[in-house]
Amino acid sequence: MRFYAAILGWSEVHEAASPIYRAIAQDGTRIAFHSGEAYALLGLSGRETHFGKNRSGLS
Repeated sequence: MRFYAAILGWSEVHEAASPIYRAIAQDGTRIAFHSGEAYALLGLSGRETHFGKNRSGLS
């Protein structure tokens, strides 16, 4: 998330932040990032991708 915020110059949406979710926004557009734990929370277990599975956190 910090990478995209830096290259786009967008700000984090602090009021939407949680331990498993972060977002950046600019001019009414929002890009959201979530951890793998969000799949289970949404009832989507088993649909996770394996991209980045060895990375932890949302930063």
